[in-house]
Amino acid sequence: MEGFYWEYIKLFKKAILIFILTNFETEIALKASLLELSLLMYQISRISLNIHQSKINNLDLQSSLICSIQIYSINQINL
Repeated sequence: MEGFYWEYIKLFKKAILIFILTNFETEIALKASLLELSLLMYQISRISLNIHQSKINNLDLQSSLICSIQIYSINQINL
């Protein structure tokens, strides 16, 4: 049953990302920082709650980590 609630958390994460992307179009540095922060909070909650243990579901965590690294590196290049 815990996995069912985790899907709502993933949907909420996507809604936050869309909100940040649409409302902070001109402030690129702020947008990148908020995206990094939201992805970091998602990763921390994912690791601490340990919902899915299989290798396939860890792909979600790895993709969030890759997105965070890319956003951080692009933000550093643009500064």
